[in-house]
Amino acid sequence: MEEIKNAIFDINPNKTPGLDGFGAEFFFPELLGDELVHCIQDFFLHGKLLKEINHTFITLIPKSSQSYSTSHFRQISLRSTICKIIAKILVNHLQPLLAETISPFQSAFIPGRSIHDNILITHEIMHKFKITKGKLAWAAVKLDMEKAYNKLKWDFLFTCLTQVGFHHQWIRWIKECATIVLYSMLVNNSSHGLFQPSWGIRQGDPLSPYLFILCMNAFCVTLCKLASTPKSRVGGRHLS
Repeated sequence: MEEIKNAIFDINPNKTPGLDGFGAEFFFPELLGDELVHCIQDFFLHGKLLKEINHTFITLIPKSSQSYSTSHFRQISLRSTICKIIAKILVNHLQPLLAETISPFQSAFIPGRSIHDNILITHEIMHKFKITKGKLAWAAVKLDMEKAYNKLKWDFLFTCLTQVGFHHQWIRWIKECATIVLYSMLVNNSSHGLFQPSWGIRQGDPLSPYLFILCMNAFCVTLCKLASTPKSRVGGRHLS
């Protein structure tokens, strides 16, 4: 009961509701009684989530006043509040583990770390590039991960969770939240269509940033291994 209360209070009450039409301020255990508690507890006991509860609206928010292409819109997923509560409970259990699980080079969304540290380090590296003289060559790579959430493969996500060492029951909960979902487009306040995705994680989901970080950690570990290997060969050239 305490975990459910804490999760509800962590959700912004002014967030746009999903299919149920109710915001977080409506979902108080004292108001809904045992029904809300039993619904959430049933998910963690049996690992099953009704598709009706996980039905999600997608709405497009224009990035500027002159938006005429799909790239000019930011998609937002509107989930039911019950799903948000479940996701918040999972996040509250996941956060304390990230500092020991994620590489120290990853700083976003990790308690006790600041993303500003990486910004300062980047400025220092670029300054080093400018003042360095000699025959030794330096190179910097900037990765533009456009629509990274949409392109994340589920098999890769679950493999990362397994490799990190998460329990199979935990992975089962994540699978249920991420894959058992139905989408409808919200256009002019009206719902249109019904389809089921085959990859990607949702924008606006409290759990999505942490799942993405766990997947990015695999990429970061791979780069660290490459950098620590003497005279690694990439594209016919040696890297030291």
